[in-house]
Amino acid sequence: MDQNIPDHLISDLSDFVRSQTGLYFPKEKWRDLNRGVKTALQELVEEPSVREDTASCIQWLLSSTLTNKQLDTLVGHLTIGETFFFRDKNIFQVLKDHILSGWIKSSQVRGKSVRFFSAGCCTGEEPYSIAMLIDQMMPKLKDWEITILATDINPRFLQKAEQGVYTRWSFRDTPDEILEKYFKKQADNRYEISTHLKDMVNFCQLNLAERTYTSALNNNAMDVIFCRNVLMYFAPDLRGEVIKRLTNSLVEGGWLIVSPSEAAFVQQLGLNAVRFPGAVLHRKGPPRKEDLEPRFSKTRSDSLPYPVVSSLCRKQSGDKETNRKRLRRKTDKKRGKRHVQPKQDIYQESVNLYKKGRYEESVEKLTTLLSNSKNSNGTFLLKSESMALLSKSLANLGKLDEAQKWSEKAVNTGKLNPGHHYLLATICHEQGRLTESIKSLKHALYLDPRFVLAHFALGNLTRQQDKINESGKHYKNVLSLLLPMDHEEILPYSEGMTAGRLMETVRLMIDD
Repeated sequence: MDQNIPDHLISDLSDFVRSQTGLYFPKEKWRDLNRGVKTALQELVEEPSVREDTASCIQWLLSSTLTNKQLDTLVGHLTIGETFFFRDKNIFQVLKDHILSGWIKSSQVRGKSVRFFSAGCCTGEEPYSIAMLIDQMMPKLKDWEITILATDINPRFLQKAEQGVYTRWSFRDTPDEILEKYFKKQADNRYEISTHLKDMVNFCQLNLAERTYTSALNNNAMDVIFCRNVLMYFAPDLRGEVIKRLTNSLVEGGWLIVSPSEAAFVQQLGLNAVRFPGAVLHRKGPPRKEDLEPRFSKTRSDSLPYPVVSSLCRKQSGDKETNRKRLRRKTDKKRGKRHVQPKQDIYQESVNLYKKGRYEESVEKLTTLLSNSKNSNGTFLLKSESMALLSKSLANLGKLDEAQKWSEKAVNTGKLNPGHHYLLATICHEQGRLTESIKSLKHALYLDPRFVLAHFALGNLTRQQDKINESGKHYKNVLSLLLPMDHEEILPYSEGMTAGRLMETVRLMIDD
């Protein structure tokens, strides 16, 4: 197909897609629109000779009245199926510790039923994560009526969701305990979710741009609505309408859950932002007194499958919170009680200690944390992250052999996390083991071909080996990946390096 499409035609195509599907492609996303529509046209246009001229194909599309099947094909190529189980772990912990646990305690007043709506569920990982959370909370919810409705605009996604078969990539950051308990491994290295979880979820097709959801919701208002990484697909005006319709679909006191990057979009009258440890959710109804104060988990997390990282609101609590904790410790000591810090607090404290350069204290806390999780029957989702942080702390203390050991454990626990492989590569490099370092960097790039720092590190290592051509290719990859980024953007795994700084560095190395 012809690669050059006039801007005016892409603009018309963007308007057409928006009017037909509600999907929004502003100018900065025209490249994505261009790429997606070209693959869609290969299916939509029957005449082979016409397919060779992209502009003619688009003109045909703009003048056509598409059938529902053709619209489904178009949508299938314009939406991205990128998700995984327990994405944004803190949200699931908040749902368990604060929302569902509160409803269980007040079940005599509100009744024993809860309805979930996963809007824009993609290939099903989100609603199945909800189902696993419910299963983990048995038998407290044993007699409850649980409804999980999951919808998406893309019928191909829904077909995969109903099949419930996934590759390992859908389980990144998910402990093996979850995989072993709820999935059956197939011959082709894929995993099928258990039948009893499949039966908990109802899937159906729905475009959130539609004016009403009553038929899909069976005229029932929902207690919890997940709508994460979906609002970004809509234009600002339509986005506001979608949020309003979702709000109308909630019961009084119900919760709307969006992704952290979309929280700023929610300005709907009648919804109130409520801060929890590591997450912000929106509750329908007037503000409550308990919603105006920072919340922290007061329960032990040893038996919980989804520990919170308490990163929000701590600075706002000030000296009053510190004094309260100190007084509680003194009181517990007098009573002969041993005060136990929640698991999530220990992890976050370790992160803070690491950032302050207090590596020995970080090592001490992380060692205790990992020892407790090993002896616990619960599932600790932040296990590989804790191992990686312990490895970095040890490396900064010059204990490279121990750092290597924990880095390898992080890799084995979180096999699909490219950052763990990159960490192991940096430690191997410090030890002078260049071959192993290169191997780990290539593994990181296999998992994430757009990993900027892995390309940069490989460029440096191959340069040391006088492989100038190979080194140059990696440096060029770095520049191409950095070019669309904001110069002040901090690069992941860089400990604070900006995109602009790295770009200058690479250009100097190429000119050298």
